[in-house]
Amino acid sequence: MSDIVLFAGNDIARRYIEEYGSLNIAYIVDNDVTKQGTTIAGIEVKPVHVLLKNKELDRIVICSEGYFSSILYDLLSEGFDFSRIWGYLPSRLFEKYLPATEIVRSTVIACLPFSGARILTPYLLSSYRKSNPVAIYQNITEGIHALVQNIQAEKLLGFVSRGGVTYSHLAPSVGNLRMLASLVYKSIVLVRDPRQVIVSFIRYIDEWNDRDRDVFFKFINLPHGYERMSYGEKIDYQLDCLFPLMVNWLKGWGKILSATEQKERLLLVHYEKMLSHPQCVAREVSHFLGLNYDTQLQLGKKCPRVDNSTEYIMGVSWKKLFNGRQINRVDRLLTDDIRAFYGWD
Repeated sequence: MSDIVLFAGNDIARRYIEEYGSLNIAYIVDNDVTKQGTTIAGIEVKPVHVLLKNKELDRIVICSEGYFSSILYDLLSEGFDFSRIWGYLPSRLFEKYLPATEIVRSTVIACLPFSGARILTPYLLSSYRKSNPVAIYQNITEGIHALVQNIQAEKLLGFVSRGGVTYSHLAPSVGNLRMLASLVYKSIVLVRDPRQVIVSFIRYIDEWNDRDRDVFFKFINLPHGYERMSYGEKIDYQLDCLFPLMVNWLKGWGKILSATEQKERLLLVHYEKMLSHPQCVAREVSHFLGLNYDTQLQLGKKCPRVDNSTEYIMGVSWKKLFNGRQINRVDRLLTDDIRAFYGWD
């Protein structure tokens, strides 16, 4: 019985057929409507929706150089089993990842900005390296400095083949969640009161402004004249731009964390508790990940940074910096149910 589908009707698919034969290939799928209805080596090219109706195939072989990552992401997002997805990309030797990727224990931290990821990551990486000396930190997402980051499948495959820890402002999307469920051992959602994040972010921008204003302003996409704004105006600007994104991010991850099926795979960690009770958090995280709790490792103390970026500790409370109008505004956005779920007053 035919049980193999090739994804992408191109010369790579033709090479696969030449190398392995066509006996068990049911059909080929491609998003390109000009290819649909044609044949390659006598095998019909069909629309992708045909594949989506049949998730019990023995094997799907991705035959695409430029779209490998996006195709893999889409297949996993649609609920296909990772073990059934192969890659045939001879020039890039992806056979080392697919189909037989050995999934090494890894942890992904989904975090708000300035929520302590650079405090937690070195601790976990040191813990992992006790049993896996080659454990790494590696970025696995597309996009930077956004709360809508998605996993880049090719990067994730490289990451889980070695094991380690990574963090990003990962969006609470179905696709990201299924990628994590397919390839990652367990994940951590790291949060901080978003009102205090605004204070840290303003301070972060101001310090960068002092060092290299033109480069940084272009990178962070700030409006012309931002550096001349008063502190209150900067708060208003961040309440317009950053704060609603953080609230939506918290809503999304809150729904996921509340789901019964996620209880064993996701752990909620608070930045505030990590600073006030670091060893308590270290013990909790270690237990969750099945790591030995090591009293010699100090969470947040003398930990080498992953890079040269700055992680701010808690400073002046937002309550002393926001005026009455701004407090009323954040109260409307950060609703009672969100504050209750995350334990913020």
